Amino acid sequence: NDIQRATEIARNMVTKWERDDLEDKYLRMYEENYQLKKHARKQEDKIKRMATKLLRLVSDKKKADQDHGGMENIFNR
Repeated sequence: NDIQRATEIARNMVTKWERDDLEDKYLRMYEENYQLKKHARKQEDKIKRMATKLLRLVSDKKKADQDHGGMENIFNR
């Protein structure tokens, strides 16, 4: 009910606007949406790069721990 009422109010408002105003609002919103999507893609790419770096660091740490542990075993004999 609330959503339907809000939709009806919005439609009534839009019918009162001039065509030029509607076109301007549409183009502004379209551009804003484009910019937001562009920013989101950049953020996703950054997250992917950081995840790759994290996996590499974890892998390197595991290898270092294994190598270090192997050296301790040799010296403890």
